[in-house]
Amino acid sequence: VFARRSGAVVVEAARLTPEQPPRLVTGQRPVAVEDADQTGDETALLHLFNLARESHAALLLTADMPPARWPLRLPDLRSRLNAQPAAAIAEPDDALMTAVLVKMFADRQIHVNEECLAYLLRRMERSFAAARDVVAAADALALATRRPVSPALLETVLATLEQD
Repeated sequence: VFARRSGAVVVEAARLTPEQPPRLVTGQRPVAVEDADQTGDETALLHLFNLARESHAALLLTADMPPARWPLRLPDLRSRLNAQPAAAIAEPDDALMTAVLVKMFADRQIHVNEECLAYLLRRMERSFAAARDVVAAADALALATRRPVSPALLETVLATLEQD
């Protein structure tokens, strides 16, 4: 999402070489480094970090764990990364998933009761993409069978989506 909206250059950390940072940081164009905790060349990552900072270019690093837990050998890289803000993106909680489901159903002019929401929360994957797929499939099945959205209908929807 960041890369698409900002026009960022995206590079995998494992493929980052010392020659790349000057080519990646052109003007103030943002750079996104995927799987930064898997970097093979720490010097290249440090160089990229410094160039982005000097150019006032946005630099986004993605990783499975926070920089404080990366097995870094370069003290300069470690100190720079530890001085930066880090954010964890967790699975949506019940309140957020409920709000998303209610909104998605409402967008299709479908009212769902608490029983249906509780049923979905206990059984569906915790992602917005899964919520979108469940709502679309429930809408299609409800229209095709002329039945209201209910736990029984949602059971069929989830079983069908699991098979696909």
